[in-house]
Amino acid sequence: MKSLIITAIAVALTASISAQTVYKVVAKDGSVTFTDTPVPGSEPISLSKVTIAEPLATPTPPPPPKRVEQIPKPSISILAPSPEATIRNNLGTVSISSAISPAIPGRFELVLDGNPVESNTTGTFELADIDRGEHNYQIHFINNTGKILASTPVQTFYMHKASALINP
Repeated sequence: MKSLIITAIAVALTASISAQTVYKVVAKDGSVTFTDTPVPGSEPISLSKVTIAEPLATPTPPPPPKRVEQIPKPSISILAPSPEATIRNNLGTVSISSAISPAIPGRFELVLDGNPVESNTTGTFELADIDRGEHNYQIHFINNTGKILASTPVQTFYMHKASALINP
């Protein structure tokens, strides 16, 4: 009996969604039947509108911020000779050394008196036959695409050679 009532209610609810008008029929034995077709002795009933529960929209969390790794700007420094140094060497040899921090791939380029002279990956340059007098130099650090990533300030050294005119 209970299953008949549950079935009747389910049919009634299903019918109410599609037909909108439901009729209640009470039989002589007291049983109740719901239908969407009017029959003799039936009376229309009004059902409240069927509410269909929609799932709540869960807010989409914002994507995590993209982690951009900050690469520190490289800094290049000249280790030797010191600024305004006087190099005393009759052969005109001088050693210029530099370092980059942080250590990254690339190459060092020595510019002497405004002209690129030599390039290497060590940052140490051994020059020979440098004329006596004042010389300006600068070192650039260049990446593998040829872009200058860092440069030293222009520095000066003085090459001092004994004069050939003075007898020892």
